[in-house]
Amino acid sequence: MSSPIATSKKSVLKKSIINLHKKLSHSHRIAVLGEIISKEISSLRSGREEIKILDIGCGDMSLIELIQTYVENVNPICLDIYPLPGEYLNDSKWQKYKQFDGQNIPYDGNYFDFSILSDVLHHDFKNSYSLLKESLRVSHITIIKDHFQKSFYSRLMLKFMDIIGNWGYGVALPKNYFTEVSFQKLLNEVGAVEIKRINNIELYSHNIFLSIFLKSDWQFISIIKKK
Repeated sequence: MSSPIATSKKSVLKKSIINLHKKLSHSHRIAVLGEIISKEISSLRSGREEIKILDIGCGDMSLIELIQTYVENVNPICLDIYPLPGEYLNDSKWQKYKQFDGQNIPYDGNYFDFSILSDVLHHDFKNSYSLLKESLRVSHITIIKDHFQKSFYSRLMLKFMDIIGNWGYGVALPKNYFTEVSFQKLLNEVGAVEIKRINNIELYSHNIFLSIFLKSDWQFISIIKKK
């Protein structure tokens, strides 16, 4: 997720890319993902009691904040690797934010009902195993949103979109993306079972130009739990 606190110093070029990203896709992307993930959480929750949701790699926290408008009685905690700048310390929006080391989640087992990893795992394949293992440890259900690389073209375009969506903010760019085989291998390695997979997510249907070049079958949501 794009993070406004990843770096405090942004060049004119980076600021221009951030503005381009916001205009092209960010708001629509959050709207689509927020609706889909909210429906899944609502269908999987038990009763109407408070549910604890952990947003790992939360970025600007816009996804969890939208989910809160769809799902009643959500108690969110948002994690990311960046220190919170001083000007945000007394901002009520950022009171749910906590910094962590990117691998170890400082909560007890099954503390959360749900964890969300939205476009996080592909940014750090080296640590994807430990991070996903931790997500499964601290939550009953983990919801993953990520990409599938299906060809050289898809890899190239996904890389381009990551530049638009993350480089301007100072977020590290990925070197690779999942294939369906490598993703299933990761699930097997961490001892997870997939409850449901949602494919063909239309993140760019709002823009005819983008929809020509960026295909919906590259996008997926996987809902998993411990075996």
